[in-house]
Amino acid sequence: KDGKYAILLNLSLDTGADSNMNYAYGYIYKNGSNIRQAGIDLRANPGRRNFVSVFSVEDLSATDYIEAYAIIDDTSGSPSVTSGTANSLFMLYKLV
Repeated sequence: KDGKYAILLNLSLDTGADSNMNYAYGYIYKNGSNIRQAGIDLRANPGRRNFVSVFSVEDLSATDYIEAYAIIDDTSGSPSVTSGTANSLFMLYKLV
């Protein structure tokens, strides 16, 4: 339905091994275009797992579509977005 929506993307990003994550970003896209992003840069002190949250309030019509993306710069070659309880989630709430 047309209206104003709160969009939340929480990402639990993991490289599978200590000191392998250089940076990680989460993106919210509307109709194929980036509208909001957030990230963490660990190149000075690489890590293993980090959380990234992206939030936006958007006017949406019935024909709009929303997508979520993640990028992990991982020196090990095995990055993952973890799911399940208290991990990654993607939510849209219609505001009244």
